[in-house]
Amino acid sequence: MSKLMRKFLLAVVAPLLIMGVLSFSLTAFLVNRFAEDERYSQLAREANIIKEALAEKRPVPREIQGFISRDAVTERIGGRGRQVVELPTLDDLKRKDVIEVQGNRLLTYQLTSGDTVITTIREAPLASSALDGVYLAIGVALLAALLLATGLAYYMGRQFIRPIMELRTVAKQIGDGRKDVALPVRPNDEVGDLIHAVDEMQEQLIQKEALQKSFIAGITHDLRTPLAIIRNETEALAAGVIPVDELPDVTSSIIEETDRLGLLIDETLVYSKLAGGMMPLDRTEVALDQLVEETAERLQSTFQKTVFV
Repeated sequence: MSKLMRKFLLAVVAPLLIMGVLSFSLTAFLVNRFAEDERYSQLAREANIIKEALAEKRPVPREIQGFISRDAVTERIGGRGRQVVELPTLDDLKRKDVIEVQGNRLLTYQLTSGDTVITTIREAPLASSALDGVYLAIGVALLAALLLATGLAYYMGRQFIRPIMELRTVAKQIGDGRKDVALPVRPNDEVGDLIHAVDEMQEQLIQKEALQKSFIAGITHDLRTPLAIIRNETEALAAGVIPVDELPDVTSSIIEETDRLGLLIDETLVYSKLAGGMMPLDRTEVALDQLVEETAERLQSTFQKTVFV
C-alpha cells in the first residue's frame, strides 16, 4: 500500500471511527435514559401494587421487591416474605433516586401513603444484563458499517490514486529521456489538469531538444566558415602564393575571421544564459542588405583564390 493510500484511508476512516464511537455512546446514553424512565414507571406500578395489597390486607407478590417503613420500623418485602431490616438510608431518599449497594447501581421509588412509606427497588438498566444484547447489536452494526465504509474508501482511493501512480511512472520515464511515453487517461478533475501539465511539459522538452540540436548545427556551421577561411589564407601564406602587396588584406581577413570566431563564442555564451533565464532577451533590428554586402565583401578574396587555384 502506497503512502498516499494510507493517508487517504486515515483521512476517511479516522472521522468515521470517531463518529462511530460518538454514535455508540450517544445511542447507549439514550437507550439507558429511556430504560431508566421505563424502570421508574415499573417501580411506580409496583409501589401502587404494594399500597393496594396493604390496604386490602393481602400478600404482596413475591416478584416485587421493596421496603415498607412505618413507625420507625422498616420491613423488607418480596422473596422470602417480610423481614425487619435497618436501612437508615431510606429516610434520605427522594421520590426517584439512585443508590449503590455493594458496588451495584440501584433505582428506587418512594410512595407515601399516610404514615407508611413504600420503597420499591430495581437494578439500574445500565448494569442490567437485559441491555447487553442491545449494546452488542449496536456495536456490531457500527463495526459492520465501519468495515463497509473502509472497504468502499479503499476501492475509491485506488480509483483516485491509480492515475497519480501511473503519472509518477511516466514522469520517471520522461526523466530518463524517453519520448514515446503514453500518458494515463485524463479524468475530469485536478488530476486530469496535472496530467495535462505533464503532457505540455513533455512537448516543451521535445521542442527544446529540437531547438538545441538546430542551434548546435547552426553554431557548428558558423564556426566552420571562419575556420575554413583562416585555414585557406594561412595555407596560402605558407605556400607563398600571395603577393606582397596583398599581405595586409590577408592578415586583416585572418584577424577579422578570428574576431568573428570570438564573437560567435560570446554569442553562444549569451544564448546559454538566455536559455537558463539568467538575462533578458534584447531584440534589435538588423539590415539584411548591409549584412549580405559585408559577408560577400569578407568572402570575396576567398572566392577569388578558389577560382585561381
